[in-house]
Amino acid sequence: MISRGSARFGLYSADPQPALLVMEDFRLLNKLTRAKFRVDASALAQAELGDDLSGRFLALRASDAERRSVHPANAVLAAVGNAGAYRAISDPTELPALLADRLPRTMSTSGYSRPLAQLIDASLGRRHRPSTTLRAAVAGVATRPEDRARKVPALLWPAWTEKLAPNRLDREVAASALAASVLLVGSDLTHGAALRLLDPESPGRRVSHLMTTLGRSRAEGRSIGAIVELADYLDRTDAPIDYSRRRALDYSALLPEREWQDLCEEEGVNAGSGRRWRAARHALFALVTGSRVDAAPFPDSLTGQARAMARDFLARAPVRVRQALEGVAVAFLQANNIDEPLIWAPPTPDAPETVSESDVPVVEKPWARARPGADRLAETLPSERLTAAYEAGRSTRELAVEGNVARQTVARALERAGTPARPPGRNKRIDIDNDWLRQRYVQEHATIPELAVEIGCSNQSVSRFLERAGIPARRRGSASRADSLRPHPIAKDSALLRRALIGQGARQRAQRFLFACDYATLTGAARALEISPATLTTQMRLLGTASGGDLFVSAQRGQPMRLTETGRRLKRELLKARSEHPELWGEDGA
Repeated sequence: MISRGSARFGLYSADPQPALLVMEDFRLLNKLTRAKFRVDASALAQAELGDDLSGRFLALRASDAERRSVHPANAVLAAVGNAGAYRAISDPTELPALLADRLPRTMSTSGYSRPLAQLIDASLGRRHRPSTTLRAAVAGVATRPEDRARKVPALLWPAWTEKLAPNRLDREVAASALAASVLLVGSDLTHGAALRLLDPESPGRRVSHLMTTLGRSRAEGRSIGAIVELADYLDRTDAPIDYSRRRALDYSALLPEREWQDLCEEEGVNAGSGRRWRAARHALFALVTGSRVDAAPFPDSLTGQARAMARDFLARAPVRVRQALEGVAVAFLQANNIDEPLIWAPPTPDAPETVSESDVPVVEKPWARARPGADRLAETLPSERLTAAYEAGRSTRELAVEGNVARQTVARALERAGTPARPPGRNKRIDIDNDWLRQRYVQEHATIPELAVEIGCSNQSVSRFLERAGIPARRRGSASRADSLRPHPIAKDSALLRRALIGQGARQRAQRFLFACDYATLTGAARALEISPATLTTQMRLLGTASGGDLFVSAQRGQPMRLTETGRRLKRELLKARSEHPELWGEDGA
């Protein structure tokens, strides 16, 4: 048996089995034989084993080792078990007695030969599984499962699914499992192997679940016969569609978003958001390949509601949109040198004529009309006039006002007309003197909005002018406001005060600085001003940073705080400015 690779004796005479499966049968029967002989020594076939081997086995049986375990701990146990297994396989009438009451009811038979598996199921009172029945069935013409897979979509045809699928299962799950069950007929495929020929990414448990539940009722029992008849029909018929070839195509160019928008515009319906386009694209893939919408090789996967939308998209889309999409699918197949009908299905048992997916009832859901703004713009500014006006220098904003539509509508109309858009800020050419720009922005501290008003352009254009001139932009924040960028008028021509008195609250900081000069600590000055010490300390630090250094030396060991050199210079300049221009000083600091 090992040298030939298969067994053709006894149990396997009518159904030869691979040697590896038969070895697994031997392993199981070996164990059962030793267990039986251990309990009932009279069942030992001494004549076949010989007195020497029988005696050795009986001696082991009497020892403690044999009582603890029936595992083949030595050659004697292995020889006795294999001899008993060979006798049972050679004379299958002994197998039911050997199997009876020695196997767990939950035992799996997937690792054993088909004849032994059937005997195990019978000994446990099991019915044959539907998959076992399908594998044992013989179709009219011997066909490889790979060849039959070319004729079967990954989701069985809708008409067949409605006839065969149990009502308790989701239709997509049932269609996937039923398609794979067609490949099981007369083959040695496992559930998972059959499914991988059609849809490698689909979970194998889908087929297994259906195969273990199909046939619960008498009506479902007839479905198994219908599946066998379908497989026989496909083997005898040259199907007009090669689904394996379609599943292997590159679908990256199927229905780009621009083509979808053009299609909707021609049909006078709203193209919707990107979600509607993605649903249409996935639905078209499923129509061409007969696969799940989830199997589409697009980068944007579907989840939740979007998946449900894609499944029913063609059934709920307007008829004219569906027909247009079918035209796109036909053109896609022709571009890939495939001259086949778009859809096809074999006849169901009670329908003599061949049916197609177009026979499935359609529940049309009305869609909104295409954007009315586009029609209104076309009446006011036809495509040629719109393009000429834009190329003459008019902006999309001006054209939108004239056409009483949104700027986006004008932009889409120009795009459809093939008119390239101008770069932002290029509606008119503006020549900027870089020296003037530097003078206004750097030295005079003009803000970007002020410069935009003076130049007559946008803030973004001023930023680009500054970048081209090599002028670093000021950091964004409160310091960018006009009243914060210019020195306080009290500074006049003093270089020190022009640095120190910049920013919001500059005059208040100067007033509080002079006030604090008369106190021994900043805490005492803050108490007199009725503000927190932290506020006054922060203000003095900001004033010192702008002036070029610290203003005070902190009080230590009974010594009051005193001014630094920077502080003394700032005090002199502030007192001078206050005496010369008291009207600018105010009284809000103390």
